Amino acid sequence: MNEAESVRALLVTVAERGAGEQIVPPVADLIGRARRSRRRRQTVACAVVLAVAAAVAVPQAVLDRGPAERSVAPSWQGYPATGPGTAIALAAGRWSRLPSAPIPGRSDAATAWTGTEMLVWGGRVADSARADGAAYRPSDQRWTVLPPAPLTARFGMAYTWTGAVLFVWGGGDTTADGAVYDPAARIWRLLPTSPLSPRTDATALWTGREVLVLGGRSEDGRALVDAAAYDPATSRWRSLPALPAPPDHPVDYLVPVVTGDQVYVWAPWAHRVHTSPNTIHTNYAVDLFRFDTRTDTWSTPELTGDAPAGARQPLWTGREIIVPAAFPYRPGSGPIVVNLRGSRLDPADGRWRTMTHGPIDDRNGQYVWTGAAVISFDNAGAGAVWDPGADRWTTIPDAPRAPAESASMVWTGTHLLIWGELGPPESAGLSYGS
Repeated sequence: MNEAESVRALLVTVAERGAGEQIVPPVADLIGRARRSRRRRQTVACAVVLAVAAAVAVPQAVLDRGPAERSVAPSWQGYPATGPGTAIALAAGRWSRLPSAPIPGRSDAATAWTGTEMLVWGGRVADSARADGAAYRPSDQRWTVLPPAPLTARFGMAYTWTGAVLFVWGGGDTTADGAVYDPAARIWRLLPTSPLSPRTDATALWTGREVLVLGGRSEDGRALVDAAAYDPATSRWRSLPALPAPPDHPVDYLVPVVTGDQVYVWAPWAHRVHTSPNTIHTNYAVDLFRFDTRTDTWSTPELTGDAPAGARQPLWTGREIIVPAAFPYRPGSGPIVVNLRGSRLDPADGRWRTMTHGPIDDRNGQYVWTGAAVISFDNAGAGAVWDPGADRWTTIPDAPRAPAESASMVWTGTHLLIWGELGPPESAGLSYGS
């Protein structure tokens, strides 16, 4: 959306909300950005004048709309401007407790939102792996125990939601088996044998057609960079080409995100070099690769702007990749880094843009995309929300219990659900929303 369209959308929002509510960002800021665009100064100026002139008619136009038309929310740069997942709504949200679950609280569980309920399976309680699970349905605030799975107790598995089933593979004591759970039929089905070797900590991604499983660690702790794809329609696996990491860039782990037909994969690496007989220098860096699921080919994307120094929890918004603030990759101890900032990448123009520093960015927090905003919180329970249109953070009320990084978290479309490792009682859960 260009500047003129953005102004027009903002004016509609002003008209619908009334003059008493503050709109972010202010019109003056938007017009200021338009005026600073020298190459399109005349075009933008004319568009802004037209948009401002049209504002006189906006209120009447809004009043003349029927109920269905008024329910369609204006957008800001392609993201919803109203609704429960926006930064404005979340900033006014509140926390509530979930009813007690029929299974013990745990960390590292396979977790998914089906559209009607949150599924959790496996994970660990203290040092013990689990093979049980449950489903929570917010509509009637009820928990239901899942039927027994045909898998051994495990954590560190690859998992994802395909739109119909929960896919679980690997993990445990470096296993290579898996299963899918169908919540509609309440049945588990074993997966056929995978072409991948046994491993833990692999990542599963749903592309819309297949489940991609990549990376992980072998039984002896080696980082793995191979991959395979599973097609739920045919129940078949196929091998994929491995990540083409250079020999002098030994990968430590992989951080992927799927963006439709493309998968972006960050690969942190550390290479030790003998600079003299008694001196060892270690080079640290993060490589970025792109995998095309249509052609099964890897490439190195040519991007501009300042790439993030670290990568964790990348989020796909449907339009751009959000890489939340992360400490620069450096295994072991390193210098304290503050004023960290996240990054955003639009694959269409291949340009990195730095995000405003947020209240949680220096605290190794957790980040969730709601469809209109990013919600984040640290391990002390402090939280904030980020508006992608305004590039602005707003603090939210502290959580009554501090969620651990390995707790189960899903966005339901209206609320954030957190369950698992929240301190005693261990099976406690939280809901946050407006």
